[in-house]
Amino acid sequence: MIEIDEHLIEAIGLYIGDGKLSIKDLNHLEIATIDDDIAKFILDFFINRFNLSFSNFSFTIRYRYGSTDTLKKKWANNLSIPVEKFLVQKRNKYKMLDSVTIQVNSTILRRIFKNLIETLLPIIKSNSKLRQAFLRGEFAADCKLGIEKDTNVYYISEISFCYDGKKEI
Repeated sequence: MIEIDEHLIEAIGLYIGDGKLSIKDLNHLEIATIDDDIAKFILDFFINRFNLSFSNFSFTIRYRYGSTDTLKKKWANNLSIPVEKFLVQKRNKYKMLDSVTIQVNSTILRRIFKNLIETLLPIIKSNSKLRQAFLRGEFAADCKLGIEKDTNVYYISEISFCYDGKKEI
């Protein structure tokens, strides 16, 4: 039984923002992020909520600049997993920031998670606590905050969502 709570809904919002359900092979879920706290949240979520072990996961670091050993140590430390679990890909299209992709290798979990998302979206819309949890996840994944400083006071000058209008709804 899957408990429907704010933690689950926040993870769904985060996943909708930064993840993808594999369309090509239908065998895995995947989420990519540059943020170590988001990577840790999503990894812990899948391990704890669905009782998975590290053998169910693949991890890929993508980067443009830096040392593969340094990046592996950084992400291994952030996620509390062995450095040997990481594949590394150098990509010239990346700007300055490295990212980690967490892949959950499970056809069954992929189907369950997809159905869970589709089933819960109408429930989320009708419950204010769940809407707030969903937005926390979505904001963490796709929101950009512009922060300005004026006479030693910081304030938010801009809030925007980033999405691909050709691929996302």
